[in-house]
Amino acid sequence: MYVVTCATGRTGASVARLLLEAGRKIRVVVRKNDAAERFRARGAEAALADYADVPAMTEALRGATVAYVIPPPLPVTESGHHAYRVERTRTLAAAIRAAGVPRIVSLSSFAAQHPDGTGMIKSCHTCERILDEESGAIVTHLRPAFFLENWAAQLPAVRDGVLPSFLGPIDRKFTMVGTADIASVATRLLLEPANDRRIVQLAGADEYSVGDLAATFARLLGRHVEPMVLPIETMADELTARGFSRDTATNYQELFGGMMTGHVALDASLPIQRGTLGLAYSLGVMLAAS
Repeated sequence: MYVVTCATGRTGASVARLLLEAGRKIRVVVRKNDAAERFRARGAEAALADYADVPAMTEALRGATVAYVIPPPLPVTESGHHAYRVERTRTLAAAIRAAGVPRIVSLSSFAAQHPDGTGMIKSCHTCERILDEESGAIVTHLRPAFFLENWAAQLPAVRDGVLPSFLGPIDRKFTMVGTADIASVATRLLLEPANDRRIVQLAGADEYSVGDLAATFARLLGRHVEPMVLPIETMADELTARGFSRDTATNYQELFGGMMTGHVALDASLPIQRGTLGLAYSLGVMLAAS
């Protein structure tokens, strides 16, 4: 039995679909009845549980030979992201241990090797340690680079011919990867055996600059898209004005600032795998869904 948590999220939904296509018996863990019914209609088992509810999560995980787990985020309007993720990971680890799950694949993040200075993804360092020490399972930590889907927030501006970015300069390359590649690798890791703790780092098919993104959007839309780099020092104020909590906005500014300095990056001392789908695929999917 393969168990997929957060099965309505970006990677969880794709992993569940790929496992079903591979003919595997799966159980998804969701929080709403309508989502559970949709998965049951596709041939999956479905359990209703929240990470905070250890007994319910234990039952949802019981019988699993391997599980895909994701520390859940808070909405950007909320504060206390790091404490929330750490608390939920600790209750998840307790449920994994109680259910006797022998192996898990956990979605972590690039730069999880660092305990601080990484903004929104800071908790990933602690969450990896909690799963290693408290879950009783063999853990594979999947550390993808910056999600290409994070650019979806800029689609209204892109359709008007501008791609605003706090990452720059325009021609500087950054390591990014799309959800489809992440889900594909996560599924492979679930299907293949593992006898020891692993860290799997994942980058996209290539590195991409803001200029590359703008040019690809332009080609897909059939119109010019101008890349525009904004001062990183203004990011927290800009996000706060859009409705983000100050805590969230400050964390995003630290994350992007760390990417600019190179602190927030994949671990150069470990191997890096690459996805295959590339920039045009990921941006095209985003445009088609918007």
